Amino acid sequence: MANRSVRPARAPNAVAILAVASLCPIARADEPVSFNRDIRPIMSNTCFHCHGNDATTREAGMRLDVRDAALVATDGGVVPIVPRDPESSEIIKRIFDNSDPMPPESAHKPLTAEQKALFRRWVAEGAVHDLHATMLALLGIDHHRLTTKFQGLDVRLTGIAGNVVKGIMA
Repeated sequence: MANRSVRPARAPNAVAILAVASLCPIARADEPVSFNRDIRPIMSNTCFHCHGNDATTREAGMRLDVRDAALVATDGGVVPIVPRDPESSEIIKRIFDNSDPMPPESAHKPLTAEQKALFRRWVAEGAVHDLHATMLALLGIDHHRLTTKFQGLDVRLTGIAGNVVKGIMA
């Protein structure tokens, strides 16, 4: 009987792992966190049911899907988001609170350590809410062209009228 040696399983190719990781839609350390790419998907899954556009299901008077609403104090006197000051932002306090975390344990949607760090970084960078991709399309703006035109600058469309944006893009 021939003695067949069993070859150990090869470790995954590091280049392939890095290539796949680079395709993941999460902000790299060298680029700003994008609300649309990085934060909105997490909030849609974990926050907006209780803190979104539906006033009948909104809790604690906290609306997080609209930047202007997220920057003002609630009736309880807490400010959900204080741009560039994560430690004063209620959302950061709550997502890192081990005794009463958000999202609540009853939601069965805990945030990962990476997601929590991403939220902290987003607030530290100014908590910019990008215009939704649908709005950009309605304004006739190609978000890829916008990113290329302003590469390296922290230029976002929040609060800018469509005609001004179109003028910038011309």
